[in-house]
Amino acid sequence: MNCAFSNIVVVFHGDIYHISLKKEKNVHHPELLDPAKQIIEMCDHRPIILMAIGNILSSRMQTPTEWQKVAKLISWALPVNSNEWSNVFRLVIGPERHPWQAYYKCLLYFGIFPRDHIIDAKTLTRLWVAEDFIQPTRWKTAEEVAEEYLEELIRRNIIEIVTVNSVGGVETCRIHKLFQVFCFLKAENTRFFSTNPSTNARRLVICKTTTVEEKPVIKNQPDPQNLQTLLAFEPDEQQLDCLYHGQPRLKVLHCEGHILRSFNIGGMHLLRYLYIKHTASEDDLYNISHLHHLQMLSVDFSCGYDTLVKPVIDLSRLRKLRHLILLHTSYLGEISLNGLEAAKGLQTLVGVNAGDWIESSLHKLTNLRTLKMKGCKDSHGEALAKSLVQMKRLVTLHLVGEGGFPSLPTLSSLVHLIELEMGNPLSYCNLNEPVPQSHKELPPSLKKLTLWRCQPTHYPMEFLGKLESLQALHDEVWHMERGDFPNLQVLELVGVKRVVEWIIDEGALSRLHQLSIVGCRNLKTLPRGLKHISTLRRLELSNSFEERIKEGTGEDWDEIKHVPEINARYVDLDENRDLRLQ
Repeated sequence: MNCAFSNIVVVFHGDIYHISLKKEKNVHHPELLDPAKQIIEMCDHRPIILMAIGNILSSRMQTPTEWQKVAKLISWALPVNSNEWSNVFRLVIGPERHPWQAYYKCLLYFGIFPRDHIIDAKTLTRLWVAEDFIQPTRWKTAEEVAEEYLEELIRRNIIEIVTVNSVGGVETCRIHKLFQVFCFLKAENTRFFSTNPSTNARRLVICKTTTVEEKPVIKNQPDPQNLQTLLAFEPDEQQLDCLYHGQPRLKVLHCEGHILRSFNIGGMHLLRYLYIKHTASEDDLYNISHLHHLQMLSVDFSCGYDTLVKPVIDLSRLRKLRHLILLHTSYLGEISLNGLEAAKGLQTLVGVNAGDWIESSLHKLTNLRTLKMKGCKDSHGEALAKSLVQMKRLVTLHLVGEGGFPSLPTLSSLVHLIELEMGNPLSYCNLNEPVPQSHKELPPSLKKLTLWRCQPTHYPMEFLGKLESLQALHDEVWHMERGDFPNLQVLELVGVKRVVEWIIDEGALSRLHQLSIVGCRNLKTLPRGLKHISTLRRLELSNSFEERIKEGTGEDWDEIKHVPEINARYVDLDENRDLRLQ
């Protein structure tokens, strides 16, 4: 790359980098070795950050004292001066009007989040879409394009993955701390967002401390005619006063922290994105029904709507809704959804209770990618099965209840289905017949299968073992033969009572990374053949296995001594086996 850093060659002895600092006449500067090493460690050995810092260093005096100043400023997360950080953005996103400028606002958005904040990948991409940073293409939704943007930022080592889901997708991520500072400063300088409510910025960030200076934000009221985005991270009630004074032009409201007071949701007619934990009232539910521009609704009603006899959300006017996530504890009752069929572009439906709406509305939601529903009963089975076969784009399906689950062959037409979970949190249930006669009758792209507390009459495990795409299986297991589950990476047995003995032949589970055995009371010994699985890195067990896995003396020690991480602990199955609907 043609930049000022070309005269600073960074290569460590015995590591990725070694420091050799040269000027035009090939003069070396060994006295800069120590501060250079310090800077490289601070930059986490990331080449793109080192190149940006190198641009800054090359314009300063080549003395240890001067470089130590830069090292201190980096450790304090403060810029040398605002102009020098422009080099960072030239390296990251290219020159002005460069084609990669499409990523510019997406990258700046990371400056909004508090330092070291773990960011949910789906939340991030939905925020980008709500902000109109991302546009759909002919063949891809805006959300799918946003995921590609995030993957590109990860590929460039700007964003790092914190956790992945069981099928290998990005679950959470964070920006490197230096890039977070760059984004924060660049965004503040360009008024992309502000932490000061007294400014006229379009985007306001509220948290207990500012992102960089760790001091309280100024508690003045923003201009309601300018404010379009409000993001709050664990704010106190006083910091949210601006909500209670009305924000008619607000388009994005994201609040991580419980809001105690009711505010005028109905007055935010332009709202596209709403993410709150809130004490709901009947007026709030009524007002949500009038947000005609709403694209993403994620509301946690777990605190406070128990006084409502029959909480209802009317969705008949929310024709632009693409993501509906309702989080609430089951003992508070169910939220009724009216007019759900109007949201024909709905992609995500999470936390809803099964009901009569399945027969009247579900079959019309053919754009669904994710469906997580609880309270399923046998009476819902026929309507549910008929609706599911029409959802050709479905990727994730979670069904919880006492019955009414579709048979696995019914789902074979769902060619994009990657994750399937069915079960009952309270008692054992039966899967519907017929059972598959071949692995070809199962969803062909299935990567994660969870069938917990199910008690099928004939369980087709020999067919599941032939699913080459399957990467995660959570259920009762059998004799695994050579070649079974060639791509399975995560396996969990939870509350399985039928399994007494488990045999794994050499050559089975050849890519398994993680194994959990919890609450399997009749399984007295660990699986025979675990020692053959050289890829196994993590083993989680109930404390009933403690004696058997003691190093050197336990009866099962030889089976697992090659596993780097082994945890045995007490687990209350009823308290810990929970369907996570987030």
